[in-house]
Amino acid sequence: MLDGGLPGGTWTLAVNDYAFECLTTPDCDGGTASNTYDLSVLVRPGPLAPTGQMAVDAYLVSAKLDAGTAVNHPAVRRFANQYGTFYAQAGVCVSTVTFHDVPDWAKAKYASLSVDDADIPCGELRQMFTLAEPGRAMELFLVDELVTTRTPGGVGESITGSMATSPARRRSTAPSAAGRLCPEPISSPPPAAERASAKAAAPTGSPTSPPTRRHFLGLYHPSESGGDFFDPLVDTAACVCQLCLSASGAALCGGNPDGGLPAQVLPQNCSLASQECGGANLLMFWVITSTSVGNVTPEQSAVVRANPLISP
Repeated sequence: MLDGGLPGGTWTLAVNDYAFECLTTPDCDGGTASNTYDLSVLVRPGPLAPTGQMAVDAYLVSAKLDAGTAVNHPAVRRFANQYGTFYAQAGVCVSTVTFHDVPDWAKAKYASLSVDDADIPCGELRQMFTLAEPGRAMELFLVDELVTTRTPGGVGESITGSMATSPARRRSTAPSAAGRLCPEPISSPPPAAERASAKAAAPTGSPTSPPTRRHFLGLYHPSESGGDFFDPLVDTAACVCQLCLSASGAALCGGNPDGGLPAQVLPQNCSLASQECGGANLLMFWVITSTSVGNVTPEQSAVVRANPLISP
């Protein structure tokens, strides 16, 4: 991609779903290997542009803010500007941020949002996404709180998103434009409000948003929490559990023989300047802490700019 695109020819890919995984998952019923898929491939001719633009639609599923007050609210402005700063590292200008109100029934239903069913197609998170208006824009849903019964630290880590390019079920909004947000990249660790923006770009704030859209633009964690799965990019450092933890921690890589939690690779384990024990400085690292910097590599930038959501 970085040298001008993909060569012509015949390409193959593999698809998967939970029904197929169920066939090899213990105590899982209803699996099938007979599903079919309808795939469409969008191609962009010519070399990848060095810069691009992205519009953002922010839906206020909150009792604390509305579209009329959000535009000039100091915390929201700070959040939006920092959000734009993270994308600027990838050569993407956040051209506009438009705030939308949602109906009262939607606020009552989704303002306190459980993400326990985030992977279920008809779960509340996915239902909330249907509030989006059609258009070529990144959708952010700002809610008052995310709740879960899962292990702490697992909220929203792998929630996926959807681009509003087809008709949605709702048509009434109260949008307000926040103007152009094209700041220069930052070079220092972000404080709390900026870390909230990192989850949105990596979404979240006060109100909060499911941290989803970084994945939707095609990026993965450079290392998953277990330090055993890694993204396919060359210039994103991995953090290999067996290599980066102490001897006692490495003994728990991949599982805990006592039935407890397996080992996780944390920023303190993944901050070395090496390809085997690095990645904590990246925006896409699997957990965001007070030490997070939010960097984006050249290959990650190229993946983002190649997304159909990014316009010239």
